[in-house]
Amino acid sequence: MEDLEVSLRRRSDTLYVSGSAMIIFGLWSVIRFTLSLTTHDAVVTEQLEQNYDPAAIADKQVYYFLVYVLSYGLLGMDMLLRLLVGLGARREGKGRKSGMGYAVLSVFMLLWEFWQLLLVILNIFEGRAYVMDVVITPVVQFSCLLCAAELSWNAVKVKLIKRRLKKEVRDAA
Repeated sequence: MEDLEVSLRRRSDTLYVSGSAMIIFGLWSVIRFTLSLTTHDAVVTEQLEQNYDPAAIADKQVYYFLVYVLSYGLLGMDMLLRLLVGLGARREGKGRKSGMGYAVLSVFMLLWEFWQLLLVILNIFEGRAYVMDVVITPVVQFSCLLCAAELSWNAVKVKLIKRRLKKEVRDAA
């Protein structure tokens, strides 16, 4: 039983740190996206004009505004999801009651992080990447993927260890 308590404490600490990292990676996503838009505004405009027909829309400024609003809306949803997962993991890591919702969302975050890393790598090989995309982004995305994997793994393990400890306490009584 003592080994389980030590394991629970270690995994809970890791869960707390992983939850904090998930929140920080969410902030990084917002900063990266904003920097990307501000430094590559002409490239973004060119890509929009290549992929869509802004001539069909009366006012190009409204068109670009809607694209930016939609982009930031999706980014906000991503940040909210990271915040829910991170706060749930931190709460569980501190020993407070937390449901399985954050653990289930962490698995989705793991898949999302894998997808984002794959897209970054594809952009690099297709030559559509900038210096930040070639050097910094793959390292950060890979770190975020590892963080999401560790968070998901420890979330499940903490729940299982707590269940085993409750069972042992019940059987001992």
